[in-house]
Amino acid sequence: MDRTLIRRYIKYSIMITVIAEVIISAMFITYAQSKCIADTDTHITASAALNNAGTMSKMTVRSQNELSDMIVNKLSLSSIGKQASGVVDANEAVAAKADRLERESSENVFAAVSEGSSERLIGSSMNEGEKNVTINIDGSNIKTLSNADTVEGVLRDADISIGENDSVSPALTSAVDDGDTIKIIRAVTVTVDADGEKMIINTVPVTVEEMLDLNGIPISSEDEISVPLDKTVADGDVISIGRISEKTITKFEKVKHDVKKINDSSMKKGTKKIVNKGSDGTANITYKIKYKYGKVFKKTVLKTDYVTKPKTEVVRVGTKKTASAGGITFGYTSKYEMVATAYCDGGNTASGPACGDGIIAVDPSVIPLGTKVYVEGYGYALAADTGGYIKGNRIDLWMSNNSICEQWGRRTVTMYVLD
Repeated sequence: MDRTLIRRYIKYSIMITVIAEVIISAMFITYAQSKCIADTDTHITASAALNNAGTMSKMTVRSQNELSDMIVNKLSLSSIGKQASGVVDANEAVAAKADRLERESSENVFAAVSEGSSERLIGSSMNEGEKNVTINIDGSNIKTLSNADTVEGVLRDADISIGENDSVSPALTSAVDDGDTIKIIRAVTVTVDADGEKMIINTVPVTVEEMLDLNGIPISSEDEISVPLDKTVADGDVISIGRISEKTITKFEKVKHDVKKINDSSMKKGTKKIVNKGSDGTANITYKIKYKYGKVFKKTVLKTDYVTKPKTEVVRVGTKKTASAGGITFGYTSKYEMVATAYCDGGNTASGPACGDGIIAVDPSVIPLGTKVYVEGYGYALAADTGGYIKGNRIDLWMSNNSICEQWGRRTVTMYVLD
């Protein structure tokens, strides 16, 4: 074979191999960069990257076409090598630019969550027509992106449901603009115990007074509330109302008769005697009744219209005290514990009567002279005499002679003052 033909064959083989490698490399790099751009979460940056990648790809294809033309025109191997190198450089530029665009988009589109805040982000990128909206639920913020034009639509897109008694501001039908905030206050459940009935109420967190007013539960200044009226209700609260109510009623009733007691010292203590027998009456009685927690706590008589008046009963009650001593029973008004001695002097007593049996000496400041007494172990006596040593609870009993006085000696006895 001709050497010229052999060299030409080798030259074209090398050219074809180089061209194939360049084309495959360019296609692989272009595909990888486009794939990377398409996978990014930021739609705006991805579109820009694809546009730039498309432009660079066109440049690559144009360079490849130029290389093909050069091959057809039988360019030298060195020229082909230079063009192939340009194609590789172009592909590397596409990769670098796409990489930069992706990095910038991540920095600009994704919002960082501030330290210590209660915000979280729903959605990661903003498409054309989307709005950036904040949803505040009981003080916690949620950031979201939505194409919806109303509050209801934004909440639906964010998969946030609204309870029947939840508060939403602005209203569900209100329009939403970019940067708006939607405020939601969740309802709480409380129990109200009033008028003997327990009511379960769902309400937004307002004061106890406002909650009762909103639910048509009246209260008065006399009512007793288990929690302060200015307290904000919380989930699970139990509020008891001691309702103060009153009503007036009239009843036909029996009226009990009164009993009048008269003390009678002539009658033995513990005995009684009916002087006038009493009887009950009847009447129409009007009451004012007050209720608290559904039960009567105060009842006042306003008026009594007698049908038959009651008759008062009169009873005498004995006050006479009795005692038994020496086989006899006697009545007395008081009794004393006395230290008793004996004497046998003659003559008259300090009060006048002559000394003799049944005469005793006393301290007149304790037992007045002339008082009749009964002395245990001595018998009935009259307090008629005094003595220099007879002071306080001491008595001196008259006896007929010294022998009997010595036998008596000194002893403690009970003395009864007779009535």
